[in-house]
Amino acid sequence: MELALSRIHHPVTTLGYGCRVGIWFQGCSIHCKGCIVPDTWRATSRHRVKLEWVQKAVVPLLARSDGVTISGGEPFDQPEALMELLRWIDKAMDGDVLLYSGYQEPELRSRYPEAFDLVDVMVLNPFKENLPDTRPFIGSSNQRLLLLTALARKRYRQLEEMPRGFTVDFQKDEILMAGVPGLNFMSEFKTKLRQSGIEVSDHE
Repeated sequence: MELALSRIHHPVTTLGYGCRVGIWFQGCSIHCKGCIVPDTWRATSRHRVKLEWVQKAVVPLLARSDGVTISGGEPFDQPEALMELLRWIDKAMDGDVLLYSGYQEPELRSRYPEAFDLVDVMVLNPFKENLPDTRPFIGSSNQRLLLLTALARKRYRQLEEMPRGFTVDFQKDEILMAGVPGLNFMSEFKTKLRQSGIEVSDHE
């Protein structure tokens, strides 16, 4: 099986409990206004990889991680690949899985009920840039945080005490960002990059 992959990022410390593996799917049909990663919207043939390749890349990282965060893009736009990945992660590690989706809970429960047995934490609903939120890991106040397992409730019940952060990592010719930035962060960040002579584009 193949999936359209944006990137695998480790360590991720701003999108869930502890130190995590981040898996970003490529391709999104929702296109939230103000999305900080519009480069993940369009999937092309060059983004396609074998699921086995993803598994091999992630395996050595799991032993050094508290969990896995899956985002995008929109993971449920590739439901077959997502479900296969979740089934594999469920067997491969004991940490928690945090999944972001712009879809709403009733639709997902109706179409993909198994996902709610394989994921510990879900952040659901589309991002709304006019509804900023101060909760960790959450972009806008309309988004719902679902704690689906005992592990999730243990790790995330004191959400207000968890740090809200945003990291920027420079790896070779890539800039890898993880977290939920504050209002206007991205426009200010892009301006600073351009002022430094770095070309910036929003779409691939």
